[in-house]
Amino acid sequence: MTPQDLIAAFDTLAEAPDGVKRLRELVLQLAVRGKLVPQDPEDEPASVLLKRIAAEKARLHKAGEIRTPKATTGVSRDETPFDVPEGWAWTRFGTITDARLGKMLDKAKNSGPLRPYLRNANLQWFEFVLDDLKQLRLEDSEVDECSLAVGDLVICEGGEPGRAAVCDESVAGMVYQKALHRARPYCGISSWYLAYLLRCDSSGGRLADLFTGATIKHLTGRSLAAYAVPVPPLAEQKRIVARVDELMGLLDRLEAARNAREATRTALRDAALAALRDAETPDEVEVAWDRIAERMDDLFTAPADVDPLRQTVLQLAVRGRLVPQDPNDEPASALLERAKAERTEMAQQKRIRLAKHPGVRIRREWQPPVEWADACVYDIAYSYDHLRVPVSKAKRAERAGDVPYYGANGQVGWIDEALFDEPLVLVVEDETFIGRTKPFSYLIEGRTWVNNHAHVLRPSVAVAPQYLNMMLMFYPFIDATSGTTNRRKLTQPVLLGAQVGIPPMAEQKRIVAKVDELTGLLDRLEQHLADKTTAHDAFAAAAVHHLDA
Repeated sequence: MTPQDLIAAFDTLAEAPDGVKRLRELVLQLAVRGKLVPQDPEDEPASVLLKRIAAEKARLHKAGEIRTPKATTGVSRDETPFDVPEGWAWTRFGTITDARLGKMLDKAKNSGPLRPYLRNANLQWFEFVLDDLKQLRLEDSEVDECSLAVGDLVICEGGEPGRAAVCDESVAGMVYQKALHRARPYCGISSWYLAYLLRCDSSGGRLADLFTGATIKHLTGRSLAAYAVPVPPLAEQKRIVARVDELMGLLDRLEAARNAREATRTALRDAALAALRDAETPDEVEVAWDRIAERMDDLFTAPADVDPLRQTVLQLAVRGRLVPQDPNDEPASALLERAKAERTEMAQQKRIRLAKHPGVRIRREWQPPVEWADACVYDIAYSYDHLRVPVSKAKRAERAGDVPYYGANGQVGWIDEALFDEPLVLVVEDETFIGRTKPFSYLIEGRTWVNNHAHVLRPSVAVAPQYLNMMLMFYPFIDATSGTTNRRKLTQPVLLGAQVGIPPMAEQKRIVAKVDELTGLLDRLEQHLADKTTAHDAFAAAAVHHLDA
């Protein structure tokens, strides 16, 4: 694949998730490797340009217009990550630019009139943001030393080190603080070419090799001067910048078109999901589902799109709208009576602790069908929390085995023996909760061990294990949790006092079967979308491989 082939495929690649972002990165990779525009043997070689720069620096120093240039070493073969075309040359950033940091902020020492100045926050990639300018005091005699001129390359020293933009009329004459470098290229070297190079090496990770600092990263003046850069002939630099600008404009248009289509698609998908959620009867649900199924490929384009549909299916299931009620089913009230008797028997056998009913702690916000029964989790499940045993990671390593070890978010390891050997529903006890998108509960079966970060519920005769899990997976627990934002807790009384609606057992089984059917369909849809994403990624990776070959 040639660069031209890649550009011809922009429309296709831009439709992939992060497609435009990756194409922007790829355009810059091609640009700084000499693969975006053809070389012209008539161009003055970069080696000649570097000699002219050396002579110009000597002249300016002799005239007292610049400080004594710091000596720079040549770029060794080991420092060059790729070969450059004939006529290009590797050199140091400090060889081709005069760079210096801005004014130190020191209220005790700074004097003179207040002047607006640029800081990290005002500098984004390729642009300046001027809606929040701060001021510092600066004498007139200091302005020339730390002010900007059109064409200067401005580079972040901290924050996001290496982030850069080229000075234009909007910031010309403005002063800048010490958190920014001002680089003035010699002999017509393009500031825009250098800005694109910085962006490419920032995305690719090469720039990070120059940073100092363990937690807060900095790009010092010495590191910036040592930065190894590939330099094309001047004429080719101009062609590269023009071509990059052209392709970035094309990508901007493709991104805008994709965003517009995505906004329309999202609105249509949300409307279809709302119609499904608001369906009052199983017949209305079927009609709404058929409408979604007819446009599945248009409404769902990424694996993450499927999650809201999954949650809607579960919501309909536990509210009695997914399958029709059957008046011939044994009443749900009979299930609760049997569960009550079972609880008494289990307590007498000391299989559970006979705790007092916590009362309703979280009220249900919807009305169940008349055939269903009102209940709390306490009425339909038994707490096995007293049987949980936490085991440290180090101890588990000493007791390695084939028994799954579970915590708040699923299996977190293995151990050599089991605490439980029956179907159980685990519910998150302590977690962040706020902003959580994963289910709050999950079903486990067989020989298992559970730590103290998940509540353990054993279903009673009143509820099928799968149905109990469905009710709790996305139950509105968040507002009932307690603790800090970063670590909240769902207490046992609140969990057991959560109000639910219980269908007859026959209906529970019909609901579980229907959910399994729809979940299987959604699993296949999600896999199909994941395969499409993988195919787009593979195509992009193949394109890069062929271009690098």
